[in-house]
Amino acid sequence: MNLSPPQFAAAFPFHIVLDQQLRVLQSGSVLSRLCPLMIEGAAFGEHFIVQRPVMPRLDFDAIHQRGKSLFVLQYREGPLRLRGEFVALDQQLFFLGSPWVVEMVDVARIGLTLSDFAVHDPVVDLLFLLQTKNKALVDAQELSRMLRASQQRLAQAQGLAKLGSWVLDAQTGEVECSDEALRIYGLTATAATPTLARLLTLMPEGHRAELREAIAHAGQGDAPVELEHRVHALDGTDRWVHVNLQRSTESGATTVRATVRDETTRKQSALRMELTNDIARELAADVEPERAVACILSSVGAQLGWQAAVCWGVGPDAQVHCLGAWAAADDAAAQESVATMRGFRGPRQGSHLDAAWVVAIPLWRAIPVSDVAPTIDQIASRSGLQAAVVIPVIAGAQFVALEFFSRSPIGVDREIEAFLRSIASQLAQYLQRKQAETALRYAAHHDALTGLANRSLLHERLEHGIQRAARDRSKVAVLFMDLDRFKHVNDSLGHSAGDVLLRACADRLRDSVRESDTVARFGGDEFVLILEGLNSAAEVIAPLTKVLSRFNLPFEVNGRELPTTASVGISIFPDDGQDVEALLMNADAAMYRAKEKGPGNHYFYSVQMNAQSQQRLALESCLPRALERNELFLVYQPKQNLSTGQVTGVEALMRWRHPSLGVVSPLQFIPIAEDIGLIDSFGRWALQVACQDAKAWLDQGHAVQVSVNLAARQLDRPRLAEEVAGVIADAGLDPEQFEFEITESGVMRNPAQAALRLRELRDLGVSLAIDDFGTGYSSLSYLRTFPLGTLKIDRSFIKDLPGDEDAANLTAGIIALAHRLRMKVVAEGVETPEQMAYLRAQGCDEIQGYFLSKPITADEISRFLKRDPHCLVTPVAAATV
Repeated sequence: MNLSPPQFAAAFPFHIVLDQQLRVLQSGSVLSRLCPLMIEGAAFGEHFIVQRPVMPRLDFDAIHQRGKSLFVLQYREGPLRLRGEFVALDQQLFFLGSPWVVEMVDVARIGLTLSDFAVHDPVVDLLFLLQTKNKALVDAQELSRMLRASQQRLAQAQGLAKLGSWVLDAQTGEVECSDEALRIYGLTATAATPTLARLLTLMPEGHRAELREAIAHAGQGDAPVELEHRVHALDGTDRWVHVNLQRSTESGATTVRATVRDETTRKQSALRMELTNDIARELAADVEPERAVACILSSVGAQLGWQAAVCWGVGPDAQVHCLGAWAAADDAAAQESVATMRGFRGPRQGSHLDAAWVVAIPLWRAIPVSDVAPTIDQIASRSGLQAAVVIPVIAGAQFVALEFFSRSPIGVDREIEAFLRSIASQLAQYLQRKQAETALRYAAHHDALTGLANRSLLHERLEHGIQRAARDRSKVAVLFMDLDRFKHVNDSLGHSAGDVLLRACADRLRDSVRESDTVARFGGDEFVLILEGLNSAAEVIAPLTKVLSRFNLPFEVNGRELPTTASVGISIFPDDGQDVEALLMNADAAMYRAKEKGPGNHYFYSVQMNAQSQQRLALESCLPRALERNELFLVYQPKQNLSTGQVTGVEALMRWRHPSLGVVSPLQFIPIAEDIGLIDSFGRWALQVACQDAKAWLDQGHAVQVSVNLAARQLDRPRLAEEVAGVIADAGLDPEQFEFEITESGVMRNPAQAALRLRELRDLGVSLAIDDFGTGYSSLSYLRTFPLGTLKIDRSFIKDLPGDEDAANLTAGIIALAHRLRMKVVAEGVETPEQMAYLRAQGCDEIQGYFLSKPITADEISRFLKRDPHCLVTPVAAATV
């Protein structure tokens, strides 16, 4: 801009000149009057708000590098709004603007008159070129000279602003175009006179009608008409053009003047932003990766004018393969190339894709002509593709790349690169989300140790298998497997060895069945196989024999060979059950029947199983889940001191409330719990609950001694005393308020170890009692060595008292023997006054039985104790060994 400052101020009364720090150097005459604070050196941002959709803030360097676009300035101190362009020139920033009168009733709204406008361009409202009456009288001659002298400079300014103009002669159809308008329409290379018809041929059919209608509308009125249309210029480029049309009359002739602005950059940015949003919405939906990739390739490829696009991925074998591809619909050669690329597989290492993944930045490249087969470049060059850009996408451990191909050579385009990077970022986030969803779905449906289907997925697949079998009239077999003597492996070699064995079993099961069959870990050492598509139950024999034969071979665990067998129970749909639960329960019941036959056997479920066997099997299958389902509970039976009549303590007794069978007697389920290894966990649970109840009674003022039965298997635990001490301490109880009861058979199973564990418990301060004395095969010499404080006479001796002479003599002898060993004696099963009288006469210390109370709940014990407020704990010191 070579205008002098006075000339420039006269031509652009609403201009502002800024330095690189965005401080005001100069402002137009009218703008200075309307904005008195816009003095030289003032900070531009303190007085104006800048609006531009594609630029979050006014940036000198960005405008200098990227060019200019439409800006709107809002004056903070008043209603003035300016619309115009920034032009970076000679280390200065020029804003060429005009008031935004489109939204105003008249210019007087902001205190202006027609005389305030030196220059006005009605199309973009940037320059108002209207000479006022007063200024025409004073400056007409000088302004004419200045305008003639500045025509060339004005053309240069229009080029900087990508702003041109043309005038249509409605009579001849000829169009007089400025140099910039010729450039915008791509007509600079032709000497032919531009005409409206010629301009229309450069536009798509739909836009031609719009322009004709706009010209007709502008020619009939005084209001300007605006529109946008596409242009396919003669130089081969596609552009978007913004046109502002207005009627003009000169010397009696009416013309239509147009101001045209190259909006290609802004329009492309808007279209890319719209495309980015569309892709974001697509990826945010629950779409499959194939659909997501297809959407990105087709939409981006078509938008940017590529001929082909491919999404590459790397498999577990480090081979590059196609995840999706697209080709332009009107390019047969590109479509053929893409079809070949869909089946391509090649090494990642050393490829151009690997180079992009290594540096993690886009790679713009020319495609070399290659004779090596098969390569991506050879496939592309054979169809005439000459250049490509690779956008690497790294989503966690997954490597993906988007490659777009062009039939023409291309240079590096940073705007397109930034756009493609944003698309790649969205794809990376989508792929990472899909990976997380897959991992969560896998974890929710698979066993963490073996990788087999878990119980949830087992139920789902068995349900689907039943539905298919019902539709196809086929059969489904459920094989319920349990490893024989697996607990021995855990106890002798440790749980880590047991885990190794379980994984090895899972691998053999996978190899023993078809891919369509399901192998699941049901829990612990239990596995379930689902065999579908069977025509008869006899077809189970072949896969069953294969499984059992594989399990007859030893497993190698931590350098040892372990002979491991499995017991298998089989149920068949629809013969043995119509739903998932029935089939699993019946297969489980058949498995327990197989175990009764010995290790490594199988058994088919049969409805002829007797009711008792079915009930036991049902109990065995449900008992392992009783604790986690809160089906176990404790009741308590009080004990009374015969000398004082006081309640001295209670015995905790375990009960099981089965969901369908009701309350199950401990005589039924305790032996089962011992057989299947649940008694340890049941015992720990009973100890914790009894301590909690004892603490509740203590808080109510009843210091009651609580007795809990100790199973023989629990004496095998080396840290038993430590665990008991922790539970009692956590409950806040005195150890003297606690007593363990163990049966004769329990201590005699391993007398030496039992004596050691009982001494450890006695050292804690808890009392110890031997239960059901007289029913086992104990030796009095062993009895003498155990640190016991209480002896409980079995109810079988008490029930015939006092009429049975033998029972009376045995009872009297036991009481005398216990007292000589300094042990307290408790008689169980006392139900009549006569039995109590006889026991009192023989010196029995305490009684327990229905005569005093049946076993009752903890809340009922609280009410029971309130009737005896003087109940005391009378612990007996343990015998000294």
